[in-house]
Amino acid sequence: MKTLELNSTGLKTTDEIRHCPKPCSLHGAGRDTVARLLWLVIDAIVIQQHNTRMLRNPYRWFTQELGECLRTRTGSDLSFHLELTMRRWVDLGLDWDFMQTLLAAVWERFRPAGPEVTAPGAPKPPEKAGSAEAEIPKQADWVIVNAT
Repeated sequence: MKTLELNSTGLKTTDEIRHCPKPCSLHGAGRDTVARLLWLVIDAIVIQQHNTRMLRNPYRWFTQELGECLRTRTGSDLSFHLELTMRRWVDLGLDWDFMQTLLAAVWERFRPAGPEVTAPGAPKPPEKAGSAEAEIPKQADWVIVNAT
């Protein structure tokens, strides 16, 4: 059995996932929604690389497994399972470097939004007094009016 090493793209992506303090934006979403969103992101990349449906379908299945990991796991657990998923699909005939490129594209698109805190215990940035969140009333504060 040959040893599979992550390339620079794969190492950078898995390290970023491992040390990310927040879950990705797909975390907790529905299975069908995640599969559809992921396929929209990587469809053009896969079509450029593989022009026949017979070669594209395994990458679609790989994408579904990738989505399952992204929507249910976080941090180092997510990084471990993503790498495990890629290793399993290499045994099923997919290209190792191409899967790392796909993972990097997906992470780039669905990484958590906002500033990232890299050091534990680092001070959080101060919130602005007139932020947009403060101006939107919470649903509990809504008043229902009967219009007749």
